[in-house]
Amino acid sequence: MPDFKELFNKLKETFQKLTLVQKLILGGILAGLVVALVLMANFSAKPTYSLLYKSPLTPEEYARITKKLNEWNVKFDTKDDKFILLKDENQSRTIRMRLGQEGIIPSTVKGWELFDTQKFTTTDFERNVNLQRAIIGEMIKHLKTLEDIEDVNIEVAFPKERLYSEYQGETTASVVIVPAPHSDISENKSKIKGIVKLVAMGIPNLKEENIVVVDNKGNVLSDLLTPDEAGENIKVAKEHLKIKAKETAALITKIKDALKQSIDPKRLLITADIEFDWTKKKVEQDKIIPIVVKEDNPLTPYDESEVMVNAPISEKKTKEDFKGPAYIPEGPAGVENNVPPGLKDKIDRFTHYTKDENIVNYQNSKEKVEAVKAPYEIKKVSVAVAIDGVWEIQRNDSGDPIITNGGRIVRLYKPVTEDELRNYEDWVKAAINYDAKRGDEVVVRTIPFDHTVEFEKEDEKIRKRIQLRRTLVASIIVLFFLFIGTLIYRWVAREIEKRRRLREEEIARQQQAMREAALRAAEEEAATVELSIEEKARAELLENAVNIARERPDDVARLIRTWLAEE
Repeated sequence: MPDFKELFNKLKETFQKLTLVQKLILGGILAGLVVALVLMANFSAKPTYSLLYKSPLTPEEYARITKKLNEWNVKFDTKDDKFILLKDENQSRTIRMRLGQEGIIPSTVKGWELFDTQKFTTTDFERNVNLQRAIIGEMIKHLKTLEDIEDVNIEVAFPKERLYSEYQGETTASVVIVPAPHSDISENKSKIKGIVKLVAMGIPNLKEENIVVVDNKGNVLSDLLTPDEAGENIKVAKEHLKIKAKETAALITKIKDALKQSIDPKRLLITADIEFDWTKKKVEQDKIIPIVVKEDNPLTPYDESEVMVNAPISEKKTKEDFKGPAYIPEGPAGVENNVPPGLKDKIDRFTHYTKDENIVNYQNSKEKVEAVKAPYEIKKVSVAVAIDGVWEIQRNDSGDPIITNGGRIVRLYKPVTEDELRNYEDWVKAAINYDAKRGDEVVVRTIPFDHTVEFEKEDEKIRKRIQLRRTLVASIIVLFFLFIGTLIYRWVAREIEKRRRLREEEIARQQQAMREAALRAAEEEAATVELSIEEKARAELLENAVNIARERPDDVARLIRTWLAEE
């Protein structure tokens, strides 16, 4: 641990050794550092602001943007009623993107100049928004160069892309122009058509029919471009084709959803066709509604209801019974009657008749219906469904796939059974609301699909897997034999080493016996001859070596082996 007291004393001694000028310089440096730290802390404590748009805003743009910021509860400051200040640059960038999505883009925004400087932190979403802003800015520049237009504003609604969908929203645009003084652009069809074409060609995926041109008084100028009869018919035909394609795709999707739980979609091939009746119809009908006399009881399995088509409202019954003289019609006085002569005497003078009459007046319950049918109705639906069978890989007794000489895997095709086809046909009919009276047709067949490319890839994977398995088995066998060989080699080496060690020990014992015999002979000679000092020392060393050899034979054997190896 450092000794601060000793360090302080050293600094004090160093400071005392400095001259007056050096002390003043050091004091000035310390004072400058203190002032710099105070200023830095002061500036860092102040809030920083960022301009939302660096160019001044017009009063209309200023009002629109501030209103939108108040709706979003965004805190901001203003300057000279032309600039909007936000907390920092990140917030400014986010608000600019949100305003661009809302179609609020100041007229002072540049076009392609937006891409002159790009930060490496710019996201793809920001680039897309900047691209839309640049396209609209460049289009406004083009239109402002026309002498018939004093000012212009364009707002474009770019649709959001939908993944995995064939139907995307369409791009729409609204153009508001301020005609120049003494300009006839509000009545000139060709000039309005030129504006529409210019905007349609300059903005991607924008069609002429999706552009609305309005002047500053609210007059829709694009309505002047009414198409002729032929163009209107083509437009109607295109709309019919769009509706037919949309309904057909929806029908195919509905059938797939009904079958995908039972069949892999890869095994399905569905085609459909819908015939439409585009005739506009207005139907007026007078319906006679039956009168319910007795309601049906829902608890019984049969229908107990009683109805009648009409109901009696009045009834008249007449009965007559007459007996008396008959009446012979005669003419006025002085006029002959109509009875032929001679017949009058033969007529019975007495008559009898009866009359029974029953008159009942009925009233029907009527309903008058006036219906306007939809713009179109389905006349007929035709659906064809092809279902692929199942291809099973054939295997041998060991469970490996059977491979032909050409390297292909043998497969057996199993078609869909007739019972399954009938079940699938019933499913399809239920999915499309099959109506036999309408003439709908549903055909479901089993057809083998062409899987040549798919099977080649699958065969290649299987062959590689089999080859890898064989390689692994061969490698394991080789490693096993290498392991066994290593064990045998080590056993043989140890056996050779053991025999060599025994032979060396035998040689050492023989040499020891020879030395002992020599020592005994020397001792016998020493009994008769007096040894010199050197001979006594040599004899003593030899005796010590013999004793060591007796006590530690293993060390002596290793020492001898070392000598032999050196020789």
